Amino acid sequence: LRPNGEVVRVGMGFKPLDFSINDITSWNKSIIGHMAYDSTSWRNAIRLLASGAIKVKPMITHRIGLSQWREGFDAMVDKTAIKVIMTYDFDE
Repeated sequence: LRPNGEVVRVGMGFKPLDFSINDITSWNKSIIGHMAYDSTSWRNAIRLLASGAIKVKPMITHRIGLSQWREGFDAMVDKTAIKVIMTYDFDE
């Protein structure tokens, strides 16, 4: 991280960040943590999905193979897709 640099960590990672506190203060570096969702949000989402209150199938607008990845990304960019599911092309 450069002097006056900033790290923003979103969510929970698998590896701990390893920084020297002296390096951070001496070079005016910043570490910002952000958690978009808490465990209550996840539990509520799972409960709603399990109960059938939220229908997920209509949200899946595209199912494509990995070889069609560009088509999937284009659909997201031009906003014709809600959810794109990519699967491995086993027959290629």
